[in-house]
Amino acid sequence: MKIAIREKPVKLIWLEALKRRLFEEDPDFSYYNEQFRRFDAGFAGERRVDREWLELVCPYTFLVLHNLILMNSAQHSHQLDTLFICSNFMLVVEIKNINGRLDFDDITHQCIRTKPDGTVEGFPNAITQTQRHMQFLKVIFQNYSLPIEGAVIIANSSAIIASHPNTIPIFHVSGLQKHLHSLF
Repeated sequence: MKIAIREKPVKLIWLEALKRRLFEEDPDFSYYNEQFRRFDAGFAGERRVDREWLELVCPYTFLVLHNLILMNSAQHSHQLDTLFICSNFMLVVEIKNINGRLDFDDITHQCIRTKPDGTVEGFPNAITQTQRHMQFLKVIFQNYSLPIEGAVIIANSSAIIASHPNTIPIFHVSGLQKHLHSLF
């Protein structure tokens, strides 16, 4: 077992520093404060999932890489939240730390969040993102017979996963170990 330590993202460190230097009266303060809040929540969700990796009981040797950034031939980046590698398969994991009711629309490729107060917001679809990363890894490892799987993990325990297509598994962090064992 080898689990890399997730480092705080440089962008989050940059936003922390910028937030300390701006006055609340500054016209850009609310924008950067919101950016900081989102990145900090995302990092907290990733750290929550990381605790599950540390508790993983697995009879096989495996490697867990966090925040892996790869470039494709068009020089576009693929930022993988987590990549689990073992001799049986690779698992691309996209982590979301969002609360509220989550509906994943396969036609519009969008995640729609409904907050308890009724506010509706749209987000990029984590399923599409995961599929993009999986396709990229399939190109890289085309000469190997290692299956490449994907999953979206919701780190916020108060989120309600409502409708979603069956293309990629979507589950709460508490289901990670069960899902991994089903892949073995």
